Amino acid sequence: MCRLLGIVSRDRSGFRRCLREAPRSLHALGREHHDGWGIAVHEAAAGWTVTKRPTGAGDDPSFEATVAEASGSLLVAHVRKRTVGSISQENTHPFRRDNWVFAHNGTLERVADLRATLDAASLATVRGETDSEVLFAFLLARLSSHPSVVRSRFVAGMVLARAVEDLSNIPSLGAATFLLSDGDALYAYCRGRPLFLLERRTDSRTEAILIASEQVTPDEPWTAISEGTFLVVWRRPRLGWSVMCEPPSSRAPRSPQSVRPVAGDTPPLATIRRTP
Repeated sequence: MCRLLGIVSRDRSGFRRCLREAPRSLHALGREHHDGWGIAVHEAAAGWTVTKRPTGAGDDPSFEATVAEASGSLLVAHVRKRTVGSISQENTHPFRRDNWVFAHNGTLERVADLRATLDAASLATVRGETDSEVLFAFLLARLSSHPSVVRSRFVAGMVLARAVEDLSNIPSLGAATFLLSDGDALYAYCRGRPLFLLERRTDSRTEAILIASEQVTPDEPWTAISEGTFLVVWRRPRLGWSVMCEPPSSRAPRSPQSVRPVAGDTPPLATIRRTP
C-alpha cells in the first residue's frame, strides 16, 4: 500500500509537521513505502509546484529540502510502495495534467475495464505503467466532457460524484482510494484503503482540513471516513467540506450533524454533511 496526505489551509502555510515531524509523517512512513515520494503544493499566484523522486523519502536529502520550501494553501502528497509498474519518475505520484493533480492508494484489478472507456486522446495522456494513471485519465475524461467544469466547482463535484458512482458499480474493481485537486478544491474517495479526516481549529474557526491514509498526529481528533464515501474540501468562500457521495448502505436520510470526536476516537464519517 501507498500513503496519501492532503491538506487545505485557510491561509498560506507550511506543511512541515505532517510531512516531516509528526510520528506518522510521510517522512516516517517513507521507510516502509520507499519506492517514491511526491509533494504537490498549490499557491494562488504561482499555481502548482510538483516535486517527486523515485526514492525513499526517509533517505533522500531532496525530500528535506522540498519540505523546507513547501508553502501554500493546498497540499497533495504521496509515498509509494509499488504494486504495478516499475520504480521510475514516470510512475511516481502525484500525477499532474494541466491544473489537476492526482494521487492514488491501492491496486485496481479491473484496470482494463477503465481503459476500455477511454478514447485515444485520453489514453495518450497515460505516460507511465501504473493503474493509477489510468484511473486519473478516467476521471479527467469525465471532467473534459463537461466544459462548464472550469467555471463551476459545483459542476465539477457533480461530474466526479457520478464518475465515482460508476466506479462503485464495477464489481471487483479493486482499491481505488484517491486524492484529486485543481488547486481550488480537494476531492477524496475512500474505496479499498482507509482515509481519515481532521478539522484543525482554533476557537471557532477552522484553520485547516486534513485527509490522510493514517492518523498522522496522535493528539488530534481524526475521524475515519467510511468505505465508499466521496467528499470535497473547498477553500472559498470559507474553508469547509461536504460529502458528495455516500456508500449505498448509508443513504437513508439523516439530520446533518457536526463531527466532534474526542481524542482517540475515530467514528466513521459517511452520511454526515459538513458546511462552513
